[in-house]
Amino acid sequence: MVLQSFPNLFRQLQKRFAVLMTISVLADGGVGYGIGHILKGTPHAQPSLWMIPTFVVMVLLALALHEAGHVIAGLSAGFRFHLFVAGPLRIQRDGDRITFRLNRIASLWGGVAACTPQTFGPELAGKMLQFTAGGPMFSALGAIMLWPAFVLRNTSPNAAACLLVLGFISGALCFATLMPMRLGGFVSDGGRILMLLRGERGKPPLDRACRPVSGGTSPKLAPPTV
Repeated sequence: MVLQSFPNLFRQLQKRFAVLMTISVLADGGVGYGIGHILKGTPHAQPSLWMIPTFVVMVLLALALHEAGHVIAGLSAGFRFHLFVAGPLRIQRDGDRITFRLNRIASLWGGVAACTPQTFGPELAGKMLQFTAGGPMFSALGAIMLWPAFVLRNTSPNAAACLLVLGFISGALCFATLMPMRLGGFVSDGGRILMLLRGERGKPPLDRACRPVSGGTSPKLAPPTV
């Protein structure tokens, strides 16, 4: 593979960032339009302040669902759990113990999951593929919440609005993370899936650094045991 010059790479990253921003704006607009459509013309649907924190919880739940998909897929592949972060929740392995902590790193609120393989062999690529695809798969399942949101739009508009947020954010996460892209030390799920399918394992040091990484985790956050 021929390496691109830095200016060309920078312009490519700018285009990909613009695409992601466009997707985010469209997703947010879709959520707002959907909520307005659900609540419009419903006589018993009155604005309530509790809906605001509930929407925030739904967004965090969508992020947690994505990272949980990575962890569950990793555990089913025989990997060792190390780290799960979603919003304010941080679950990590400290030796032989699993600890629950408050996540104080704002840059990790978007979600982080890390697991490492127990054994290394020809089957590792398939297990890594399963591990990496777990996040988008669970986000796709979260997008199914759009159906009950549609069903409940007349009888329970508030619940429908919450499910709409969960479904839209999950769907947007699934689509965005499956886009193959690389930015600094971060590689999207889609980019890692393509590398695994093509057999581009990379040099041994880079390969070891990438093993615990999922959901956009930087190699700097890799557990010290790796």
